[in-house]
Amino acid sequence: MIKDEGTADEQMIEADSSSRPGRLGLSPNLWRLAAVIAIAQFSTSLWKWEFGIFLEGFLEPWQIGFVFSIATFTGLIGSVSSGYIADFIGRKKTISIGFLPIVIGLFTMSFFPLWPYIAVQYGLVWFGMSTARLMSRAIPADEIAADDGSNPARRLMMVMMPLWFVDALGPLVGAFLLSSGYQSGNLHFMGSICAILTFVSAQVLLKESLGTEIIKKARAGPKISLRKFGRSFSLLALGMIGFGFSWSRSIPYLGNLSVGSWGVDAV
Repeated sequence: MIKDEGTADEQMIEADSSSRPGRLGLSPNLWRLAAVIAIAQFSTSLWKWEFGIFLEGFLEPWQIGFVFSIATFTGLIGSVSSGYIADFIGRKKTISIGFLPIVIGLFTMSFFPLWPYIAVQYGLVWFGMSTARLMSRAIPADEIAADDGSNPARRLMMVMMPLWFVDALGPLVGAFLLSSGYQSGNLHFMGSICAILTFVSAQVLLKESLGTEIIKKARAGPKISLRKFGRSFSLLALGMIGFGFSWSRSIPYLGNLSVGSWGVDAV
């Protein structure tokens, strides 16, 4: 009986015109998701490129490292918790809720960038962004599963393309604003406004991609243990540890190195 209801639920999602693949392989719902994620990315790409330089103005080196480390850990917590919660309340609610910590973190950081609170503020931003990015993959995965996996790589790539475009555009806009007399706090405030816009856009534009029967099964069913992911998952996870460590110990400080040792103009 449950199997029949689940099948009917999946067929209902598949039959929904907003979930059918269209231009460039994306359904209307996935195009709207791509727009929402792009706005969310702009809320951070506007200022994150010079955040290390901003922190260097009033923090010690160990404090800067602590801020970045806290953000990494909160991002990890955000990814794990949002993946678990999304199976219970749905993707749309989860991604919408994820934008609220970004608003709180950026808004407070724009007015009160003080130690040690800035570690919490920055951590809130990456908690929310990790939630949003995970859902930006989960929603396409739901649609791909509903139509027998048609063009999965292309669809996932197309959803993320606007994000990467905005990620490249944000630093240019931020540098222009700084050269025009704006301060880092102004960029953080603008980012919080973009995050509010993203929250509203997610509520208005996105449709739930997870079937109601799957949500019921998630609430009633047993939890998945790490052992069930298999050996390949473990090897991949171990391999990513080195990459993640190398990235986090170098890339966040690239701006400081460029402005300091290399003598590059920040704007």
